[in-house]
Amino acid sequence: MMQGDAYNIQFIIIRDDNTIVTPSMISEVEIVIGTLRKTYSSGIITYSEYDQNWLFPISQSESLALSASNQPVQARIKFTENDEVIGENLGVIPLEQSRSKVVL
Repeated sequence: MMQGDAYNIQFIIIRDDNTIVTPSMISEVEIVIGTLRKTYSSGIITYSEYDQNWLFPISQSESLALSASNQPVQARIKFTENDEVIGENLGVIPLEQSRSKVVL
């Protein structure tokens, strides 16, 4: 990924028992990339039933605002059963520096 990119970043979230997390199981999903935070309940993060991916949209201005480095990715999931909340590390996204800082 490069600063200035704009698209949906896809994540599959898996519980410790190897169950794929779906919207029917949760009351909230929060995904944080670097300093950028978005949630499912706000309607910003969406879910694709087709490929079981959580979709985190990022705009050009948002990716330009992140520093060119490895951006840590974490999710926190609040499940409907017992109000259980778990955190998951989803790895890192290497973000390359863009020579241009202009939104197209």
